[in-house]
Amino acid sequence: MRFERGTSNTFTLAARPTLTPSKWLLRFVKIDGGLTMLCIAQATPEEGEPVQMTFVEQDATPDPLTGEITLPIGQWKLTVYEQSSTTNLNWTLSDRSPFTALVEVVGAEIPPPPPTNPCGGSSECLMTVNVTVDGVPQTPIEDVDPCVDNTVNINITYS
Repeated sequence: MRFERGTSNTFTLAARPTLTPSKWLLRFVKIDGGLTMLCIAQATPEEGEPVQMTFVEQDATPDPLTGEITLPIGQWKLTVYEQSSTTNLNWTLSDRSPFTALVEVVGAEIPPPPPTNPCGGSSECLMTVNVTVDGVPQTPIEDVDPCVDNTVNINITYS
């Protein structure tokens, strides 16, 4: 699949909606470098037909909740997720992933944009890390934000 920079891009998803309402999260991961960009596509499902997805590639500040995204040229892995939320950009909270493809973005080159934050600045992404030592659960580590770099230090001492 090939997408053009600076335009509205449309493709057909070979899947049918299973949720009501059915919203579609697009996750693009750049093959060389791992940059992740996200947006919720505008979808026009016809009953009993595959879903037609549209997103707008633009250089200006995109609004990922309205199907806008900035993608530098190159190869990307596109994964489509179905969900009922109109605001969720965290693919791990989506209901299913019916489609993955390698895509190419063509057009004028731009500097790499900052990656899309799937947490959107909310506490929706905070998670708990459970630790087990020799089969014994330890006190969980709570409120870890997976959208920022985290460090885990382990000190082992003999008594």
